[in-house]
Amino acid sequence: SFSATFGATSDEDASADNLEVSCIITESSGELSVSLISPANDSTDSDGNIAFACEATDSDGLENITLYGNWSGSVEEVYVDWLFNGSIWRYNDSDVWPGTDWNGTSYDDSEWPEGPGLLGYDTAATEYINTTLSIGSYPYVSYYFRNNFTVTDASDVTQMNFTIDYDDGYVVFINGYEVDRSSNMAGVNETDHSDEATAYHNWYCDGGTCGSGSSPQLPTYTLTSQELGYLVDGTNYIAVLLKQSSTSSSDAAFALAL
Repeated sequence: SFSATFGATSDEDASADNLEVSCIITESSGELSVSLISPANDSTDSDGNIAFACEATDSDGLENITLYGNWSGSVEEVYVDWLFNGSIWRYNDSDVWPGTDWNGTSYDDSEWPEGPGLLGYDTAATEYINTTLSIGSYPYVSYYFRNNFTVTDASDVTQMNFTIDYDDGYVVFINGYEVDRSSNMAGVNETDHSDEATAYHNWYCDGGTCGSGSSPQLPTYTLTSQELGYLVDGTNYIAVLLKQSSTSSSDAAFALAL
């Protein structure tokens, strides 16, 4: 028989577990083989499952033994906050269409100003606005925002959500692909700078439920499996188009947490 002691560790262990493994060497038809005695395959302890296999065959005689040990346990989910409501965004409030590639991965936004959320303007609740957007001589219809976040391995991301505070309508893009738009942006041409949102939405309301300016009711969107496929290893870009429902709007606002 053959036995050995292994120190096996996993991410769930504070210290190594010593595992006593025993195998038996047998001969059949002139060939030597090794079989597992203990622990039994798929044995368990408090940390997870233990699976072992012993293999060694040689028609001319046993020359070496290779012991393979596979440690498997529960998958640990890790939650990552990439962006917060107060994160700093690049923004374009020039009332000029920035071009068809403004929401893509190669667009140069280095000349855009930047500021933390909540970004916008409100004639009645200016104390909640952290970055004031320009409205010129009349409220602009369209505003553009860009940010980025880093993903080490895109295949490891199994779920992604964002919450958004907005007034009046929005479209969200990841790496140039649209992933979500508010209901009042249905049928609105996102490439038309002057096209307006179809209805008003107050930045501290959601579905008719209004909170105070400091406690907005923020809708949450969960990306589909197809939309998760837009992610890449390394730097990813998120872009948001904000539109007003009229040029007489008294407020505009945007913040997003990812």
